[in-house]
Amino acid sequence: DEPWRRLLELPAGYVLGGTPVANYSAQAGDVQALHYAAGEDLLVVGGAGGALRLWRGGDNTLYGGGQAVAAISAITFVPSKREIVVATEDGRMVFMQVWDRGVIGEIQENAAGRIVTAAVYVEYGDDVANYAEIASASADNTIKLWDATSRARQRRLVGHTRPVLTLAFYSVDGVLASGGFDGFLGLWRMPRATRVATRRQCTGRKRFLTVTYSARDCMEAAIEVGGQYFSLGLLDGSFPNSCELEQGDCSELMDSPYTLYRIQDSGLHMLSAHDGAIRALESLPDLRLLASAGDDGFVKFWAPTAGTLAFTVDALRGTAVLALLYVQSERALIAGTAESAVYFDAVSGDLLKTIPRAGDAAVFSYV
Repeated sequence: DEPWRRLLELPAGYVLGGTPVANYSAQAGDVQALHYAAGEDLLVVGGAGGALRLWRGGDNTLYGGGQAVAAISAITFVPSKREIVVATEDGRMVFMQVWDRGVIGEIQENAAGRIVTAAVYVEYGDDVANYAEIASASADNTIKLWDATSRARQRRLVGHTRPVLTLAFYSVDGVLASGGFDGFLGLWRMPRATRVATRRQCTGRKRFLTVTYSARDCMEAAIEVGGQYFSLGLLDGSFPNSCELEQGDCSELMDSPYTLYRIQDSGLHMLSAHDGAIRALESLPDLRLLASAGDDGFVKFWAPTAGTLAFTVDALRGTAVLALLYVQSERALIAGTAESAVYFDAVSGDLLKTIPRAGDAAVFSYV
């Protein structure tokens, strides 16, 4: 009855407990994606037929359902807007309201209509604004970030050489982690703008970018052209503001009616992490670690900002790990394989318990 032993497993069409706490009939065909919206206390389940089912965690009752048309491959949630984001196998991301599961918009994630393999909600802030974005990945080897409100693409992260399979957000330092078929672990720092000085600019050449009322629009314009410094100031003494890319020497500043910002580069680390595909990533924020696992069976613990390996657990060597879940209250990491769910102490890496598979299908996802 210990809370951390309440494992959610995914046999075809069902969500079962490792030591059963509840048995939900998904009525959605094979279950392919799960997400728990903590603020709503809702378990969201997506099926191969495109069906969506929601259960209340408190009383295990069916809250409702919806239809995303195509087979569902991933699910995430935007808390501030109370919107479910459903990724599909035909290359779309569908936005649905919690209260009636009505479709309110969609994004064509990739032009080829190929499966969206992962989607995760990303939230961070800087001296310019607070950001709420959806990170997505697909078979084109890239990660894309979309504004959660406008649904416009903000940026594209390039570095993997094969399709990206999994994403996780390490909120402590605003680092997005990615893993895929190439066995590389991507650690991407979300671009942030730091205010360097007011009424000052860099000496040297400048390039006019745009006229805008928004410092965020100015930053996005600077990121688009690969800039590191940008300045925002009054145009002829009145609104709107002039946005300029600083192309000169920024070691020295000069007086100016502008505010100067520096952009923190989104590139951080691209690490050769596993022999074979990386199938699962999980953030351990209280331990300041990130876990990765995949086809080689190793579970590796990383310091995300530094990009260094903290330690490796090899108890499952040679057995593909398909899913990871961290239970912070118990500091336990659960690894799911085709045959079992394995509990590790996330601090020491010691094996705590193994629970054999309770159905006819492998474990692919946890919440």
